[in-house]
Amino acid sequence: MFCRSSACSRALWRLWMTAAVILPAFAVAQTSAQEAEPSARRDQGVCQSVDVRNDVSSFERLRGCRVVEGFVHILLMDRTDEASLENVTFPELREITDY
Repeated sequence: MFCRSSACSRALWRLWMTAAVILPAFAVAQTSAQEAEPSARRDQGVCQSVDVRNDVSSFERLRGCRVVEGFVHILLMDRTDEASLENVTFPELREITDY
């Protein structure tokens, strides 16, 4: 190790502990900022990726979306009959940017 004195070891330990506290705090702040943005954009009709799964009611996640920035997965609708899908429409939806 490059630090042989006890004072140097303590200083190095403090540096590591400070980094261990500060870096996660920045990550939490960044995540909070990213989570706040999609809801504001949702009001404008821009939605994030949507996973429609198992039940026809899951399609409600697409209501109000004009653009989906990401993907739309529709899967595992094994017990769904055609009649329950007849009234599922999304006239506002214009674009899905991924798959």
